[in-house]
Order: sequence, then C-alpha cells, then structure tokens
Amino acid sequence: MAQQERKMISERIKAALAVIKDRGQVLGFTLRSKAQQRRLRARARAAVKIAALERAEAYRVHIEWALRQPPAYRTTRPISFRAAAHQLNARHLPSPYGGRWQGYQLMQMAHRLKLAHPRGHLLREEARALVHRLWKQHPHYTVPQLIAAAGSQQPLGVTRTETLVRACRAAAARRCSIYSRAGWPLDGRTMARIRIAAVWKQHPHWTARQIIHKLGRDPFFTVPWVQRVIKQCWRTCGRHSPKHSAHRTAPK
Repeated sequence: MAQQERKMISERIKAALAVIKDRGQVLGFTLRSKAQQRRLRARARAAVKIAALERAEAYRVHIEWALRQPPAYRTTRPISFRAAAHQLNARHLPSPYGGRWQGYQLMQMAHRLKLAHPRGHLLREEARALVHRLWKQHPHYTVPQLIAAAGSQQPLGVTRTETLVRACRAAAARRCSIYSRAGWPLDGRTMARIRIAAVWKQHPHWTARQIIHKLGRDPFFTVPWVQRVIKQCWRTCGRHSPKHSAHRTAPK
C-alpha cells in the first residue's frame, strides 16, 4: 500500500507540473537571476571537485602502491595507468563507484592527488599527431627509430606505431597517381618512390643522376634503384623511355 501511495503521489505531481508548463509558467532553477545561476553553478562545480578529491584521498595508499609496481614487460618505462589499474583489479579492490578500475580513471585520480607519474603510452590522437610529424621529418625511419626519436617522455608502442606509420604511407601513396598502378609496396621507401615519381612527371627525360641531384641526398637514392623506379614509371604510364623508343624505331 505504501508503494502504491508513493506511485500515486508521483503521478499526481508529474501531472500538475505538466499542466503548469503547458500554461507557460517557469519553474525551478530558471526562476533565479542569471547572476544567481552563475553563482550556484560555480558552487556546484566546486562541490564536485571537493568530493572527487576526497574520494581520491581515500584511495591514495592503493594508488601509490599500484603506480610503484614494475611493468609486466621488460622495459625502462614506469608502469602504465592501465597496467596499474589491472593490479588493483587483481587485488579485488573495487573502484570508488563499486566497479572495476580503468586506466583513465586511475590517471585522473593520480592527477587530483598531484602524483607525478608519466603515462605509459600516449592517447590515440596524441600518438597519431606525433607519428605523423616524425614520419614527415624522417620518412625513411623504421618503427624502432621512430619510437627512439619520440623519446621516453612521449612513449609509443610498437604495434600502434606500425599501424600509424602504415596509415601515413598509405595516405601519401593515395595522393600519387602512379603509386597504386605501379603496384609498389608500402615500406620504408614509399616516400622516396613518391618523390622520384613527382620529379619524373615534370622531367620525364631526366636520367637517374639528374633526379638524384634534384632531390638531394637520401639513403635510398642509388643510381640502379632510381633507374628501376624510372622504368616502372614509364611502364605504368603505358609509354616507353626515349632510349627504348629509339631502339624500337631504329631500322634493322
């Protein structure tokens, strides 16, 4: 009977509020002035921050213990927040809301407690921007070289770096009209092939040495390899090099 009474009261209140709203009458928080609304919102945000800090302080000992644990793999980096969260879950310690610990949640609480702990890996967008910038500067770098160039303060994982580098190479290859038709692979020489193809389109009669002189020094720019790329460009475009054309048209 008590539950039925509560349900009836709730239904009556909702029906009355709906009638008042239909009449255009303003209710609740909107009745206050804008200055009062700003003050109340500021107080609410301050109260939320204080409550979050108190929750973090209650778990300080456990968070500091988890961040001191060694990482699962042999590495010089400190343990990541995700791995530290797994450590807390392995001890069957519930999170402040009773669920499982997550890496991002642990990172936020560590920041509230002002614990200076570097992240074990970058966020997705940060890693994508960093790899794209480093690859544009050093397109011939391998994945370990890119990870080393990023430094320990900006940790990059091997699998994620491989995926991002391959995406950079694929995007650059799509912008080159010859690349896909020539069937060139996506590897460390991708950008070198694209640069050679761009110069060849402007100066199709240039030799390999002239193209190397135009592009400058590059670890892949050897005369035999550039000659092969030039031949593949001629073959892909359905044309023959001047030397080959002269050989075909010469009288027997």
